[in-house]
Amino acid sequence: MPRLNSWAVQFYAARSDVAHEGRTDRLRLMPTVQKLNEEGPEYQSLISYGRQIFQLCVGSVLFGTHLA
Repeated sequence: MPRLNSWAVQFYAARSDVAHEGRTDRLRLMPTVQKLNEEGPEYQSLISYGRQIFQLCVGSVLFGTHLA
């Protein structure tokens, strides 16, 4: 869960940048939340991970509904 929490914090920060400033420089997932403002390795885009997380959540909900 720490990675999911890290993604959520970073995704929300990027969303806030776009909502309040009209743009963001935070487009890729950084390895740790503590280093959001530091240079370092970057992973896939936040949107790409968000799509995967959404698909997993929808699959879980649909499977649970099917079992019920």
